[in-house]
Amino acid sequence: MSASQQRAAILQALEELPPLHKVAQKLIALMGDERSSARDLEKLIRNDQAMTARILKLANSSAYGKSRNIFQLTEAVVMLGHGAISNLVLSVGVGDVMTMGLDEDFASLAWAHSLDCAAVSEALARVTGTDEPENAFVAGLMHDIGLLVQARAVPLELKDVLASKPDDPLAAERAAMGLNHAQIGLKLLEQWHLPPALCEAVRFHHAPNRKYNRTNPLVNIVALADQLTTIASQGFYPQQDDCNIFHQLRDVGIKPDQYEQMFTALSASRDNVRCLLNEVCLPGSQAEPEITATETSVLATVYSADPARCQWYSAVLNHLGIPLTSWAEVQAGGAEALGLNRIIVDFHGATPEERQSLETLVGEHNLPLVILGDRRHTPPEPHWQKAPHVAEFFTRDEILAGLNAADPLLV
Repeated sequence: MSASQQRAAILQALEELPPLHKVAQKLIALMGDERSSARDLEKLIRNDQAMTARILKLANSSAYGKSRNIFQLTEAVVMLGHGAISNLVLSVGVGDVMTMGLDEDFASLAWAHSLDCAAVSEALARVTGTDEPENAFVAGLMHDIGLLVQARAVPLELKDVLASKPDDPLAAERAAMGLNHAQIGLKLLEQWHLPPALCEAVRFHHAPNRKYNRTNPLVNIVALADQLTTIASQGFYPQQDDCNIFHQLRDVGIKPDQYEQMFTALSASRDNVRCLLNEVCLPGSQAEPEITATETSVLATVYSADPARCQWYSAVLNHLGIPLTSWAEVQAGGAEALGLNRIIVDFHGATPEERQSLETLVGEHNLPLVILGDRRHTPPEPHWQKAPHVAEFFTRDEILAGLNAADPLLV
């Protein structure tokens, strides 16, 4: 099929999609009403027997450490809280519509990534103090919903685009299929009459900008959440070279001294989603990523002349479970006494004197190192250039591959 024919097939698939679950649709409207209460939530759910059963199942799960069985929806609403119930209703409502009839493997990956992005979006909203973090969950949940429409309408063409790992995914989709998944997601959410802020967050989740800080913080939150999910090597497209994670963190309002707090909140939010999905089965629930301690004998340290960058890399590595010691400890106690066997280096802003000091330390202790960032910023000497290089914004697999490939620096 030509791109215009595929576009027509996608638009036809949009028209044929059933409407969003009524309870989920009304819940989104309720979430935007400051006067709404737990009682309103209960009244909304009560007439849907299937949804009520799922909520009661969650309330009686081991995850909530109940002391007695919960048989009444009123009790479940009080015990679980507005946030947990809203997330469950929305996940079920969107998941039931969007994953029916799709290839099982694709649906599993798509839904796992969407749920993880929802959890991370909600965590970012809470850390930054954004109003109504539940709205961030919804926006994260729906950010890639256009991919699910493409998978229904033109599955082979989408598979080819994904397999090509394009540098510009949205341009590649538009060239191949006439529409990209962000445009399709916008059309679907407008078709479902969802709030403009959610529609805008889905439309521009690949195009964050500082201007949204004032007009619609959800855009930048979801864009950053989409990037952060890839640290666990989840998602459809590889990390893009033009992504500046430090700009995105700044635009969302995450300060360097909040990096560890952010990852703690992120882990807690993922745990909450995992509890929901373990008790209330949804397509793709088993694929939701879980960060566990990394099995490695490497003890690494991070060197950067920029304290904020050093804090970021250290926070990511701690999140991934890679053992670390601080650069200050290395300088004070000596690399050998600590058992240090890798150095992770970011040359951003390093002076010639700082580079020389680093080279002396590495040479004295015969230490392997991994260099972060574009090779163009690495000093031109061959011994620096031949060291393993990893992107500034790295995934678990990428940094482990670099650490395992690192050899002692030979000056």
